Amino acid sequence: MRTTIGTGWNAYNTVFTPGDIDLDGVTDPIGRDATGALHLYAGTGNAAAPYKSRVKIGTAAGTPTASCSDAVTGPTVDLVRPASSVTNPDG
Repeated sequence: MRTTIGTGWNAYNTVFTPGDIDLDGVTDPIGRDATGALHLYAGTGNAAAPYKSRVKIGTAAGTPTASCSDAVTGPTVDLVRPASSVTNPDG
């Protein structure tokens, strides 16, 4: 059985779920668009509205792979990209 979780996912060339990024117990997918922008969709746990509005969390243009692990010791999953391709949206 398939369940629609929203529309517009075709705007992304990659969508992956590294886990529970915001530690609320719900999986949070990340999408990468053609420009390399990474957008986080925080899960809500509500089937009628499964994700909050997207939040840009960085860019990763030109790098087709990502690694999700606990690279920095702590309770969260860390999205690891090669340093030459990552920018911080906060400066």
